[in-house]
Amino acid sequence: VFVVLVFSTLFVGAAKGGNAGTLEWVSMGVQTFGNGSNWDEGHHPCENDVALFPESLENTTEKIVIEVNAFFELGRIELEGTNVFLSFEDNGRIYFNNAGDDTQNVEDIPCLAPANFSVVDVGSAQLEVTFIDLPDEVNLTMTMNGRSVSVGDGSAPVAIDASEEQLPITFIAYLTMKEFRISESTLIVNDVSSPQEARHVYWNITQNGFYGDGGNWDTGEFPCSNDDVIITKESAGVIELMDTFELGRLILDGSNTVFSFEDGGVLEFVDLESFDAVNAPEEVVDLCLSAGNVTITEIAFETLELEVLNLPDNATFTVEHPLGVETSSIGAALLTFAYSPDDLPIDIVVTVQTGEHRTSELVVEYSEPPTYTTFTSTSTSTSTS
Repeated sequence: VFVVLVFSTLFVGAAKGGNAGTLEWVSMGVQTFGNGSNWDEGHHPCENDVALFPESLENTTEKIVIEVNAFFELGRIELEGTNVFLSFEDNGRIYFNNAGDDTQNVEDIPCLAPANFSVVDVGSAQLEVTFIDLPDEVNLTMTMNGRSVSVGDGSAPVAIDASEEQLPITFIAYLTMKEFRISESTLIVNDVSSPQEARHVYWNITQNGFYGDGGNWDTGEFPCSNDDVIITKESAGVIELMDTFELGRLILDGSNTVFSFEDGGVLEFVDLESFDAVNAPEEVVDLCLSAGNVTITEIAFETLELEVLNLPDNATFTVEHPLGVETSSIGAALLTFAYSPDDLPIDIVVTVQTGEHRTSELVVEYSEPPTYTTFTSTSTSTSTS
């Protein structure tokens, strides 16, 4: 059955309450009503939605045929001077949800919304895709920059290697349901972390110590990601692990060092990990803790302000300096402390901590000559010379 729509402006049906959206038809030629790629929102109209066939479609000489080959429910149809054919195939119907037709329970007509998903950069050019509240009985597929990528059934996060991709990276998720229903959703990633080169990280002490204390390693950071962990023959004592840590390789170079795995202590070799839609972790935990970058600024007479850049939300840090030790509150990136210009240059030790024996350490030399040379107690500002 063909229905030819040639009206100047036509409204069919009227929404009966609820939140109605307007979905605009965007395709030419012969297409299906239920394919979300033919609509500007990526899914077919349903429930209270308005199906709009815009006036711009009239400017083409190409015949527009819309095949209705399943049951659909919507609020109303708006036609703006278009010339469109609706072709009702076998079992094809459109119900207006205020029409009062008891022959079909409109609540039984599926409404296939676009897939809701997120893409998180978890480091080393690895992108984790997580789907949220997928409907039942749908088939899920995804493309990344136009090529198919495996995401399983969407029930668990999936890690995808993006190291060879050109930026920006476009992810499109497609949901398909029986009865000719398709929806699509798009997410564009504009930046991706670079693949991390493996470092050689050396145990730096000759006595007992905790694996997660950054000061025990020559980099000031405990090993993570694909780092090569090297324990030399000069090392001795016990290395205690109280948490989960990642590494690429463990190299024991004639060492008598003993690893002690306390309750919760785990070493994960990244090359042995397998990520898929079934076995991917429910929550991605960043197992690295960079010593990071700091800035130091003189803000008043014999007073310095130190800022830790990109400090993790759950981290604190301490600053050891010639006049004492200061500790930040959780998540606070700034600390202010006193110093004496007579001590310049001074070494400042910054230790970032996210858990017990999970720290990184950085030593910064400060040698800038003082700008503030006097202090006036009756003024809230200092004078400069």
